[in-house]
Amino acid sequence: MSFQAMAWAIEQKLPTREKFVLIMLANYAGNEQWDCHPSINTLADDTGMSRDTVIRAIKALEDASLVKIVRRNVDGINLPNIYRLIRAGGSSTVQGGVVAVCDQGSSTVQGGVVAVCDSNQSLEPIIEPVEQRASAPQKDSGLIGLDEIKSEFPDLPEQLVRDFLRVRKAKKAPLTETSWRRIAKVLSEAAEKGCTPSDALGLAVERGWQGLSLQWLSNAGLLTSNVKSIRKGLGPDGKLLPGYFWHDADIDLPAEKRRILSDETHDRASGYRWDYLRSRGMA
Repeated sequence: MSFQAMAWAIEQKLPTREKFVLIMLANYAGNEQWDCHPSINTLADDTGMSRDTVIRAIKALEDASLVKIVRRNVDGINLPNIYRLIRAGGSSTVQGGVVAVCDQGSSTVQGGVVAVCDSNQSLEPIIEPVEQRASAPQKDSGLIGLDEIKSEFPDLPEQLVRDFLRVRKAKKAPLTETSWRRIAKVLSEAAEKGCTPSDALGLAVERGWQGLSLQWLSNAGLLTSNVKSIRKGLGPDGKLLPGYFWHDADIDLPAEKRRILSDETHDRASGYRWDYLRSRGMA
């Protein structure tokens, strides 16, 4: 086998069957003359083709000036042909002209390369690797974006939401469902205490917060609770509930600073705790 002949055969641009037969011939070629003499049966076995298909392929290679057939006969006895690969023949291309040779006959398109077809043998497609384009990254369905936030708080300005998402992105903190639920809870609770979602989220963007808490909003003075603070023992109207009384020592102090005592824990008459009085044997 000549490696140069094999390399040359591989470089030729031919239809699949012709090229396969040419490579098989090159496999048997010598190193110098590139002569070989495999039988048709041998080539048929090597290529898996029928004898007729191999013969037509060799004829096509001969017509393309890639192979010279030297027929031998000694005393009327036919010997295997010698096939000489013509290295100076150059490369032949499929587009340079095709002669189609079939069982139904042949038709010449432009001359040049011969394409052989066998009506009893199906053509095998040549599958070439296709470069796959990198698919665009898909949005992670587990992350919250502009649409989800706006659907829950439609009054939030779109630009404000985008800015908040940028703050999270800069901090490498994607807005997950869990994170968003906590933030949404704070926004809703803050709204009940007089702070709009826009003001709350705006403060987060201004200060570069990736989250929110009521304490932070309170520290910023954004919460003005509409629910009055009720001390233990006082009703909504500010009056003492049954079972509670003011400490006598605080009688001159403003109501918000006076101590409220319970009958369960203190003695109304003295103002002392019951456990203290019992420890002294006074109750």
